[in-house]
Amino acid sequence: MALRLPAHLESIVPPPAAQISQSKPWRGTFTIASDPSNPTVIYVSAAETDGDNRADLWPTNFFVHNTDRVALSEVTSWVQRHTPSLCMFMPDRLDYANDNRANEATFRSFSRMLAQNQMVAYAPWNSPRLPGAGILIYPNPSSSALLVGAIFLNSAFPDFLGIPTSPAAMYRQPVGYQNQYQNGQNGEGSNGYYQYM
Repeated sequence: MALRLPAHLESIVPPPAAQISQSKPWRGTFTIASDPSNPTVIYVSAAETDGDNRADLWPTNFFVHNTDRVALSEVTSWVQRHTPSLCMFMPDRLDYANDNRANEATFRSFSRMLAQNQMVAYAPWNSPRLPGAGILIYPNPSSSALLVGAIFLNSAFPDFLGIPTSPAAMYRQPVGYQNQYQNGQNGEGSNGYYQYM
């Protein structure tokens, strides 16, 4: 059964081919390797995406690296001048209350660490499907429950960041993550996400 809009509404509603489909939010993990022998895994989702972000092509796990050469203020002013596509990351909701609280606390701790040290982090795509550099991650000034992601789908990270551009340097996996798979252990839980390491 097909429904037809009254003639006076046809000009307001675009034809189906011109309508933008709402994509599902991205859900995955940040693996933070501040201590390479014991990486931290945070379950996250991307919300309030803006611009062409192609979240459907993003990997399910990002290896997140901190930058210590650049001030947060430099990055935020660069983002305001160049307006890359942006997204907001927040802690994903987990099935079990204790896991959910621990995940949210770890997310907020990471966000506060970036804010207190005026730092940014980056996550390379690590995927041949996306030609750009990855996502630049920095704290939201109004809430530790959110992180801002500046998306570099088709371009490199800005030179002033000093982020390595060689694939070997950008896609280096934490030692704990490498050891887990070299020893034949399966790192995926029943929900398809990586378990805490």
